[in-house]
Amino acid sequence: MHDFCDPHANLGKVPPIWVPDNMAGQCMQCHQKFTMTKRRHHCRACERCSAPSAVPKVSPGVCQRAGVTRLRPVLHDPHGTGGLWRHLPGQCLRSYLGPAAHAHALAEPEQSHGVHAKCSTIPPHHQVAASPGAPPPSVIVPVGVLKKTDGSSNSNSSSSDSKKGRKCKSVMFSDGIAPGSELASTMEQQWGEAKQARRGIPRSNGGGQKPPTPATEEPRSSIESATSTTMGLVAQLFRGSILPSAAAVTLTAAESSGGRPTAQTSPRRKAEPVRSRKLPPNGDAHGCYLPVEENALPPICVGGKEAGSCDVDYKVVRNDGDLLERLQHETLKFILKNNFYVLVKIINMSCCMNRWVLNFTTSGLHHMGNDERVILLEIKQPPKQGEPAAGEPAVPRDVFQHLYEIYVEAEQARSSIQELAFTSPRSANFLGSREHGGFIYIRPTYQCLQGVIIPENPYLVGVLIHRHEVPWAKVLPLRLILRLGAQYRYYPCPLISVRGRESVYGEIAQTIINFLVDFRNYSYSLPAIRGLYIHMEDRQMTVIIPRYRQQDVIKAINNASDHILAFAGNFSKVADGHLVCMQNINDDRNEMYAYSTQAINIQGQPRKVTGASFFVLNEALKSSSGLSGKCSIVEDGLMVQIMPAKMEEVRQALRNQTDIDIVCGPIDASDDQSEIVSIKWVDNNRDINVGVNSPIDDMAMEGISNMRVHASFNFSNANYAIRLSEIYIVKVREDPSISKGKA
Repeated sequence: MHDFCDPHANLGKVPPIWVPDNMAGQCMQCHQKFTMTKRRHHCRACERCSAPSAVPKVSPGVCQRAGVTRLRPVLHDPHGTGGLWRHLPGQCLRSYLGPAAHAHALAEPEQSHGVHAKCSTIPPHHQVAASPGAPPPSVIVPVGVLKKTDGSSNSNSSSSDSKKGRKCKSVMFSDGIAPGSELASTMEQQWGEAKQARRGIPRSNGGGQKPPTPATEEPRSSIESATSTTMGLVAQLFRGSILPSAAAVTLTAAESSGGRPTAQTSPRRKAEPVRSRKLPPNGDAHGCYLPVEENALPPICVGGKEAGSCDVDYKVVRNDGDLLERLQHETLKFILKNNFYVLVKIINMSCCMNRWVLNFTTSGLHHMGNDERVILLEIKQPPKQGEPAAGEPAVPRDVFQHLYEIYVEAEQARSSIQELAFTSPRSANFLGSREHGGFIYIRPTYQCLQGVIIPENPYLVGVLIHRHEVPWAKVLPLRLILRLGAQYRYYPCPLISVRGRESVYGEIAQTIINFLVDFRNYSYSLPAIRGLYIHMEDRQMTVIIPRYRQQDVIKAINNASDHILAFAGNFSKVADGHLVCMQNINDDRNEMYAYSTQAINIQGQPRKVTGASFFVLNEALKSSSGLSGKCSIVEDGLMVQIMPAKMEEVRQALRNQTDIDIVCGPIDASDDQSEIVSIKWVDNNRDINVGVNSPIDDMAMEGISNMRVHASFNFSNANYAIRLSEIYIVKVREDPSISKGKA
């Protein structure tokens, strides 16, 4: 036992951590400076960098400090098991084998017929498990470096006959596993899966199927578990982190327990028992509970009969008139996937638009770092009690399918839907028509939400759009939202999705946006700066940019052309009206597909501040025009033409985060004859996380910036899972008592 207490006992067994080259400018023994001709050598035993003079020729790659007496390239197993020894320093070999075996190994002459004749033909896990009662072998041999008896070995031997003078070389990793062997590929797969688990990447389970959840996972067979335990012991043996005797004892204990690995629990906490849980019916391999049958709906969740009971039962409902009548009186909770539900209810929005709607509200997207969704789908007035229902299905299955697709994309961190974002369905025939293009999502402002199932903040409301409106939903969604508001005379936009309506826009035709956006391939678009507002008043135009968005502004300047600088605006609550871009698609008396400008405002209020959808700076103004600047309204945006020198001044002011004014009008005009366009930086960041409260201490998160985490690592057991979805950056308040103590 005194040999294993030696501090140098692990030399040659455990690969050391090398000193980086940039931290070793000179030899760590003779202190000679490394040059182009005097190269550094990493010691295989003590990880230090040494000069060539400090490395003995009898032990290449091992420095004198390690105390190595001799290095044998290949040693035969003195115990007669046919094992192949790794490159070990002499002193480490003595510590590992003992004095007698070490002397026997040094006394045996080396053979000249290569290493394959000395290799064992028994795989490593069979060597350990062959005889539990016998003393364990002192060396475990990788099966990949054993002697081959197939055609590949014969071809190698035939080629070696022509080159008898050349020595047979073998390459081996530091842990004793030969590259390209069966054991090496097995270890690489196991270690790769371990790295993926640490990084939060889901394992591939063949065919793209997800592995079962902890609650429903079936135990592995005893043979598979025993094989996994044996392979793990072999890996530890080759790394030198476990002794052969300890490996044999562990393997014997695993075999006696029937191959069932025991769960390791903390001594301070007992393992939590797995609760019996009822699973919804009709679940597929991906955990989706949405049936594949046409018009079939997912099961609903029904609470326990006892008050305060946590037991949940699942029932399948029929999509008929009885369900429609039931939804008028109660809210049903449909389950689409574990931890993802959709609440459905029928409400009558008689207070604002006098329409009956199906209210879909999600519950579970917050866990994936996304906003919850609300969809208000218009339906016909449901039949009264006792009246026969229509033959069409009561609740459209396509809405559940679309919400499930959104959840899966969020779960796989492929998308994160923000305000004014757009999602398209995968099926061509969506909600009974090929004319439906998907949903555009807005955040409610002045709209009525009486009776609507409102989830926890933040949430978005989806509005159904026509397929001809999809280009505008991608490049300038604010224009489309306000145009829908003008169509229904509802400021700024109705929240109800109307099926089968006509499109508010036709062909793209001639528009100024053609010069700013690529409608064909969407390779470039208008940069949208969050928090940028465009306000127009009497002879005063103001572009408001928040200071915390400076990086987005600089990025837009770098990607812009040399002569034009444009930004897309946001809907402003300060403005009581907004410009709307109209297109002629029905009137044959005027030019077809021509664009015009109108305004929409809050009903019953005078329009003082008017908002715009975009802002364009153009340096096409010539000095011969006699104008210092020219400001004009183009469609639903604001265009300012200035001279090239002023354009460079504006760019520099935006980069330096300074305010700048642009005077538009004649050069010698008075204040009454000119207009001022001001670009101002503000510290207003209160529009972030409005209405969001902390679930821990109910602290208001309004104005606090946050980062959303996608595909984070789950800390889970058989019953619960903890997932990191958002990180809020809160400024720490200094304790006055601590500051007084420092003073």
